[in-house]
Amino acid sequence: MKTKSLLAFVLGLILLTGCLTPVGSQPTPAVTSTQSPDLTRPPAKTPTPKVSPTATPAWLVPDSKLNGVTVTFWHPWTGDTAVAVDKLVAEFNRTNEKGITVQSLALGSAGLLSEQIPTALSTGMLPDVVVAPMEDLLTWRSQGAALVDLNPYLNDAEWGLSSELVAEIPPTIWAQEAVDGQRLGLPAQRTTQVLFYNQTWARELGFNAPPTTPAAFKEQVCAAAIALNNDRWADNNGMGGWVWDADAETIWTWLVAFGANPLPASADQPYRFDVPESVSAFTFLKSMIDEGCAWKSRYPLPYEQFAGRQALIYAGSLTDIAAQQRVQELKKSTDTWLVIPFPSPSGQPVAVVSGPAYAIFQTAPAEQLAAWIFVRWLTEPSRQAALAQASGAYPLSSTASQLMSAYADDLPQWETTQDWLNWAQPAPGLASWSTARHILEDAAWQVIQPTITPDQIPAVMQELDVMISQYAQ
Repeated sequence: MKTKSLLAFVLGLILLTGCLTPVGSQPTPAVTSTQSPDLTRPPAKTPTPKVSPTATPAWLVPDSKLNGVTVTFWHPWTGDTAVAVDKLVAEFNRTNEKGITVQSLALGSAGLLSEQIPTALSTGMLPDVVVAPMEDLLTWRSQGAALVDLNPYLNDAEWGLSSELVAEIPPTIWAQEAVDGQRLGLPAQRTTQVLFYNQTWARELGFNAPPTTPAAFKEQVCAAAIALNNDRWADNNGMGGWVWDADAETIWTWLVAFGANPLPASADQPYRFDVPESVSAFTFLKSMIDEGCAWKSRYPLPYEQFAGRQALIYAGSLTDIAAQQRVQELKKSTDTWLVIPFPSPSGQPVAVVSGPAYAIFQTAPAEQLAAWIFVRWLTEPSRQAALAQASGAYPLSSTASQLMSAYADDLPQWETTQDWLNWAQPAPGLASWSTARHILEDAAWQVIQPTITPDQIPAVMQELDVMISQYAQ
């Protein structure tokens, strides 16, 4: 059941793919190993052994070659986060003792940044450092971009990160950029989808606790919708429950909550959305639309609708919490609100962590080392904290978290999510996810259309698998 919207999206993918010009990667420099002397014979009969000097990695250059090196840095951030990045870059340029200069460029979004890489590949004008999610890094590598394996830098006695700092980074975060024995990036930012929940209004509706199962979730949002449909104002009819969105992170989290695992075991395996767990998740989501318990807002971010009691619950990002708090204050709302994880049939909370990483494209040794010095500098806890506070994302280490204690005091909703990292799951990290996510979003919109009945959802899942196998693998 191929729809016009699916076909339009697929045609766009085909056109984009045709524009990509792969560029061959540079060979990895060889490292000469040091051979130990033979000490098995008695010293009197053995000549004094010659011990070879320790091999110097090809990427390690004298400090003199770093002086005057310029590092180009592309990132997707805007607003307060972009301002914080500019301040950090200026500080690095002012204080680093190697004479390195960083030139940063804000591309405006992850999507806009990703669109620039094919052109940069074809012209040989790639940046030295880029901030991008794992699926984009893998996609670019498959198109010919040579990414630096950061393990040699990371583990170097002089230039690496301290083992203490690495140990402070939660495994869910640290593991996301490791693939095939290589490390393609260092975590730059992490967030998760959360559910914004009006606790005061829920209690007025008769609910004393946030929902922990899909059934309880539906009961509460339906009660809110019924309450607005039966009040004395007609302009809020059809609102009140959950604000529907088809964001890939939201839909993926619901699928995980229902026990689905569509992700391939490896890059050469197919996605499997056509499973009972996925059908159950989409059937649940459609039921709330069909029964009037969920509604579609014309605003991309329903901050005001939530503050004005036009929505009991909506799904948003960790980075939306500070903005929601500001709107609550502007609207003079006295309601107590929380952020809660997604519910699951088992009652266990569900959260999926995602976000971009710092990666380095291969170039001359001096430029690569200068880029690593900048990335390592950004990864120090004080800079982690500065970026996390500007964006509202997770601090990436326990020391950075401690540096954000005042921020946490001002936003208790944000603070409650810090423990989620102990059980949260990582987001998909395959190259195919950069395309599959958009096909999934389109399928989610198809499911909620009035022309689709619940018994047709398995067919939509089958078509979803087919479309991803054709255009995302």
